[in-house]
Amino acid sequence: DKNEFGQALSIVERFFWNDFCDNYLELVKDQLFNPQNYNPKQIEATQWTLAHVGLRILQLFAPYLPHVTETIYSSLFQPSAGVPSLHLTEFETIQTPHSYKESVHVIEKLIDIIGAIRRFKTEKQLSLKVPLSSLTLHSIDQDLLKKIIAHEQLLKGVTHAETITYA
Repeated sequence: DKNEFGQALSIVERFFWNDFCDNYLELVKDQLFNPQNYNPKQIEATQWTLAHVGLRILQLFAPYLPHVTETIYSSLFQPSAGVPSLHLTEFETIQTPHSYKESVHVIEKLIDIIGAIRRFKTEKQLSLKVPLSSLTLHSIDQDLLKKIIAHEQLLKGVTHAETITYA
């Protein structure tokens, strides 16, 4: 309302770097580079999500980086979106609303676990790619542990843990 474009850019950048790059891309990287370890439907869902979020990110950056975002859009998204220019797309007309309240809680916990492992490796001056022979996760919430177990391959891929045990 006050034309504070710098504040909007700051929020978009924070989302892009902190949430999308640091968390989501790190979570799915192993799926994309080692698809044989995952269910094909998981890979397909990941690719769909990357495409949809990627387009929304381009739309958010378009006012600040018009030529770069237009070039990326024309190469990656224009054929499927059917709109000749990113700057003619309307967020509302291509946005598909989704709500995964239960999954959000589990993913937040996974991100917390991964963050703790990253800090541990950094404190020990280890590369993030250094394998862990084992990882033990403790929780008093048995239901949460069951949900985390469902994402074990993803957790192994990000943390490079050879085995994960739960207590």
